[in-house]
Amino acid sequence: MKSSWKVLFMVVVTAVWISAQAKSKATFSLSIQAVQSTVKGGGPVEVEVTKTNTSNFVLNNSRTNNPGENYLFEVRRDGVPAAESEELRHLRKPGSAHAEKEGPIPYATSYLLGSKIAPQETFKETIPVSTYYDTSQPGKYTIQLQQGKVKSNVVTLTVEFSNI
Repeated sequence: MKSSWKVLFMVVVTAVWISAQAKSKATFSLSIQAVQSTVKGGGPVEVEVTKTNTSNFVLNNSRTNNPGENYLFEVRRDGVPAAESEELRHLRKPGSAHAEKEGPIPYATSYLLGSKIAPQETFKETIPVSTYYDTSQPGKYTIQLQQGKVKSNVVTLTVEFSNI
């Protein structure tokens, strides 16, 4: 009888340990690159995001059609956080139950149902960073995205004075 309790205890401990290990390992990675490394002031600042399924199973990639709701952004100009746009302040932030500001979300939010990424496959999309942050001022901008606990690499681009 004692030996069966020991075996049961070991099975439960092993199952808990395996479950904890599986939860702590990210099932995807994020990589970004600037669409243009140099942009004129007031021009579009965009990054291409590559999400790679690093697991051995199909990854659910359902999300809204507005990237401002799907990612957390860290955008800095010359080391100082860039100002959020009015548009971003209206959006629901990932993980938040309520919008930061009352009023309608500027985009019709809909989920892209059925979006999946097979093991070791990638999903790519272009994110208009300048829609969500003020990137009109000249300087060196660093950009990093985050989805859940997974952070992308950091990219740097230059915004130059515009002669307009």
